[in-house]
Amino acid sequence: MTDKRDTSIKYAPIIIPTLCRYEHFRRCVESLKNNTWAEFTDVYIGLDYPAKESHRVGYERIKEYLQGDFSAFRSFNVIEQKVNIGSFANSRSLVDACSMNHDRYIYAEDDLEFSPDFLQYMDMALQYYEDDESVVAVCGYSYPINWIANSACTVVKQNFNGSAWGRGYWINKRNLLLKYLRPNGLSKDFSIAYRTHRFDKMMDYAVKHYVEFCETGWSGEKGFLNGSTDIAMRIYPAVKDKYLIMPLISKVRNHGYDGSGLYCQQIECNEDGDFCVDNYSFSKQPIDESKTFQLIEDTAFDMKANRDLLNAFDRVSPEEMKDIWKRAKRIALLGRYGGLLFTCKKVVKKAAKLIGIIR
Repeated sequence: MTDKRDTSIKYAPIIIPTLCRYEHFRRCVESLKNNTWAEFTDVYIGLDYPAKESHRVGYERIKEYLQGDFSAFRSFNVIEQKVNIGSFANSRSLVDACSMNHDRYIYAEDDLEFSPDFLQYMDMALQYYEDDESVVAVCGYSYPINWIANSACTVVKQNFNGSAWGRGYWINKRNLLLKYLRPNGLSKDFSIAYRTHRFDKMMDYAVKHYVEFCETGWSGEKGFLNGSTDIAMRIYPAVKDKYLIMPLISKVRNHGYDGSGLYCQQIECNEDGDFCVDNYSFSKQPIDESKTFQLIEDTAFDMKANRDLLNAFDRVSPEEMKDIWKRAKRIALLGRYGGLLFTCKKVVKKAAKLIGIIR
């Protein structure tokens, strides 16, 4: 087969961890097959082993599907786990595998569906912003919002949308990112971020999560601030003056809000038009149908005005935000362990109340 790749472009492999969500996984891979740059792309699939019997049927269907024709891609590589290792370790094995031959990659969850130009968008953005040290990743997802932007442009450099729904990384930049995040970098920098008004650059939900997780003293029991999660990546850019690239029209549709995923709850959708993050039908979101992509950045993108639009969609009530800001100030004043002290104080107070009831 003739290699048609442009040697001036580095084509990023795409990694997809999966286990038993057959319908989601099949839709995901088939949408990638329809990409115009699929023939230049190496695909790495990580198939974890069932942790319980309810995983078995979907797992076996995926195994059967993986015997099919994937010649649309440059290569199609499957790593089958012999025991259940969990989503994190499964993803890590894929990063390790593609890192042997690539200095960048695209991470995708198996419940995502992609635009025909998704791979081209990712490759071009990863190429264009490779030497821009302020840019830490490329996001494929864009919220269903009429962004205030130049209609001739296709991408923006922004610091408030850190969606993990299809994200491109440079391995060296991601290593530096994790070197900061893993030792509780965001928790340690809470006070200085508050005092230097970095919170003002975050959307309301990011401020809410930052406060809630730091009230444990570190990063919450699940460690959402210690890795490149969508929560951490809504906070980190504001704290460290970094940016992510986002398409003005989403290249990704998410089908995971059906209760089948690890962290996406099931959403009751509102069909009447008053949409917000809690009732929007993400599985029906319009995405870019273009087959080719041209990178044109809106260099005049109004960060504050567009962050306000996202706040209106990803709603936190004014009453709750007032309380969040009070808690943020308390943590900032007490220092890095302020949240932990506050939490301990609440526990002691509850315990004293309980003892009083028992007596």
